[in-house]
Parts: sequence; structure tokens; C-alpha cells
Amino acid sequence: MRSRGGRGDARGPEGRDAVFAGQTALQADVVRHEPGTATDGTPVDEPFVTLDWTFTLAAE
Repeated sequence: MRSRGGRGDARGPEGRDAVFAGQTALQADVVRHEPGTATDGTPVDEPFVTLDWTFTLAAE
């Protein structure tokens, strides 16, 4: 999973993701937050990001 279009993309020479080959199902949007309070109530002194993702386990 990687940030959709954000910094840190591992794209190859053709602009495709080097690991997932452009699998959009494995791309997600992250939300940038300014310093303040994290979702668990912890004080945070620098900017941070959060990701909302639902993991699904498949039965074999």
C-alpha cells in the first residue's frame, strides 16, 4: 500500500509503481495533520499523517 500521488512514491521510469505495478486497489489517501493531539489522545509536537483502511481477511 502506498500514498496515492504523495511523496515517497516508488515509481519506475514509466510512472508505474515499482512494487505494485499501478494496482490502484493498493493505493490510499493519507490525511496530513498539524501538530496537536493524535487520534489516541497522545500529544504530537510535529505534523503527522493518518490513514483510514479496512483490512479484509479471505478464507482459504
